[in-house]
Amino acid sequence: MLSIKQRNKMTLGSLNMVMGFSVLMIVFGHCLVAFPDQKQVMGLRYFIKLFVDGLLPLFFILAGYRFKKKPVIATAQKSARELLIPYLLITAAVMVIYPISTKLICGGTWDSVLSSWKNHAVAFGFAMPAPNQTVLGMKSATCGPAWFFPALFWGTTFTNLALQLKKSWQQSLVVVALVALGYVLQAKGVFEFSIAHGMIVSGYFYLGYLMKKGKWLTRDLPVWIAVMVAIVALVEIVFGRFDFAWATYQLGVFELVGAAAQALTIIYIFFSLDHISGPISNGLRKAGRYSFWIICLHAVERTCAHYEVFLKWFPKWATWLPGAPYAAVLINFVFSCILLLIGCNILRKIVEFKHKERNK
Repeated sequence: MLSIKQRNKMTLGSLNMVMGFSVLMIVFGHCLVAFPDQKQVMGLRYFIKLFVDGLLPLFFILAGYRFKKKPVIATAQKSARELLIPYLLITAAVMVIYPISTKLICGGTWDSVLSSWKNHAVAFGFAMPAPNQTVLGMKSATCGPAWFFPALFWGTTFTNLALQLKKSWQQSLVVVALVALGYVLQAKGVFEFSIAHGMIVSGYFYLGYLMKKGKWLTRDLPVWIAVMVAIVALVEIVFGRFDFAWATYQLGVFELVGAAAQALTIIYIFFSLDHISGPISNGLRKAGRYSFWIICLHAVERTCAHYEVFLKWFPKWATWLPGAPYAAVLINFVFSCILLLIGCNILRKIVEFKHKERNK
């Protein structure tokens, strides 16, 4: 059995590995759902169903795990710099690239391109996670994966406000109330600025904070708790359908708990695998270290690349290839990963250059 000191050493590596796995599976999931006929790729859907519902809650839980309680204003300012500024940069990039890529890839008239651009402008301007909404009389598309940033900002801010209370039960009560309010607002179709999503994020964020405070990852978990978490996660896998962005909860409020159980199961599985070393595990750890950049770049790429055009064309062209729909999704995923790798390397070079300039 590992000592507490050994487990503490393992924690960072295992968290990077699970974050790397999760961010790559999010990218893969987006490639999969873009395929026009989901019945043709049911095998991949069954595969990703094993963990997909827990991927986003996992990120929010781990964000809470790494959080340190600070004064409200200081936390809000830090979160704004780290989350809202990237969101604004993503928005600017999409607004410039989207009309050009849409015209080049999808064709159509400039009127149709500009109409679609306006819908996306509304979505990004109001940070709308779900599509086909109306804001101030304007039709909205979706801001895609970019909603992650304002939602995490609100989740961090709300949770930090709750942590200012002295008693743990008071903190828990406020967080539960926030999650309940967020759930009700989503049910009423309130998606503006991802505030309702952020309220629900506060529940996952607070769970991560309690994990760190209670040292859950560095001590043995009681068997009965592990069994209960696994059972809830299994129910979610078999019967649930959790789409946080679009507020689709097939089993109602249970989905929020089921997704958390699935996220915790994934975290503990990867924590137990941290001793494994090799190109795959090391690659996942590296992806985990760059997960923030990957999400930023993927938010732009996912909106502007129009992979649905390729996914629709390839199976029709490759009728000679067995499993052409599966090949299309996998090719899309590999191409997407290559673009993200190039983007991360460019960002790394920019950061290194700025660092050198600062130290001159």
